[in-house]
Amino acid sequence: MHPIIKPQKNFVMHKEVISIDGVDKDISKWKNNNEFEISLPYPIQNVSYIKIKDLTLPNLLHNISSNKQNSKMSIQYANPVFGTALNKSQHEGDITKTITVSDGYYSPVNLATVLQNQLNRAVYNDLEVQPFKVKYNPVTNKMLVGVTEGEFKLLFTQEQSYQGKCSGKNKFNNYIDWGLGCIMGFDKQDYTSTSYDITSQDPYTQLKTGITLDTEDTAWLVPTMEQSGSNSKVAYVESINNVDTAKYDTLYIELDKHNYINEIQPYSDNTSGSFNNNLVFKNNSAFAKVSLIKNNIITASMVAGQFFNKLAYHSGEITSNSHNYNPPIKTLNKLKFKFRHHDGLMAEFNKSSPSLTLEIGSLLEEYPSHIKVRHPY
Repeated sequence: MHPIIKPQKNFVMHKEVISIDGVDKDISKWKNNNEFEISLPYPIQNVSYIKIKDLTLPNLLHNISSNKQNSKMSIQYANPVFGTALNKSQHEGDITKTITVSDGYYSPVNLATVLQNQLNRAVYNDLEVQPFKVKYNPVTNKMLVGVTEGEFKLLFTQEQSYQGKCSGKNKFNNYIDWGLGCIMGFDKQDYTSTSYDITSQDPYTQLKTGITLDTEDTAWLVPTMEQSGSNSKVAYVESINNVDTAKYDTLYIELDKHNYINEIQPYSDNTSGSFNNNLVFKNNSAFAKVSLIKNNIITASMVAGQFFNKLAYHSGEITSNSHNYNPPIKTLNKLKFKFRHHDGLMAEFNKSSPSLTLEIGSLLEEYPSHIKVRHPY
């Protein structure tokens, strides 16, 4: 061998496949399934790459919850008009109420139903009337809030109080994603209902005895018939923006010490100013990113009438699911995972566990073998 030319070593790529589940963690150290650390069965040497081969997540993660600070709203209701003193026997008065939507995953239709029930529950306890109707228009993607008698105001400028926040930041100060009203399609302002007298509307509306949508032939908002039969007025407000129940449609997976995806801190409102500039970049903030909205999510989750509460992803459905290392990592002993949304809020898995399969490539030195095979004859 020439004394100047250095001999080159040959290596072979060895693949380690490791299955990891949230229940593999030490429960005394990691109470929640959205952040945990696991120890590898044995140290892996000369790690050349780490890749997520597949991933399984709980289906329908909470999009409305107290942790996300978007489960409350306040209303002011007056029957028959604002300024009326509370009189339960006459079913009239001026009251202000705050309702709370239970933590969970809501479609626009389900959200409309829950809002209607909660608003009527709050008002009935004081006035013994159930005037509220909440309707989702799937064609315009707007939310309508109405009453069959009296008037009301949506108080979206009123800041709500939440206990046990996931993030130290007050989300009400955001220009978007500031609360339940934002999901419903409203701006951060108060809305006063517009009153309509059905008897003075066009003949078709009078025929239907109430307000109808273009996509339906039955009125969704009909005046409450009093004993005297004198009430012919309804009032409602329509959201000016689209309903958006999918604000938390993306999940980021952090792998401690191995993150390489860069992000921009959301909710910036002064990115070009010389003072108080709040444009913030987050370098090496995540290892992978997945969409929580898959095509036909409900249909695909139904087999023979059974609902499956898991979302399964293969490697092609995971954004930036692998990373190469040059030079290789000398030794890999532990892996720490964190599942969060873009704004830093942790994923709400509750008792469900994420599951993933990692492929770890390690370089093994290939030693030359000089073998002579002697044939006996």
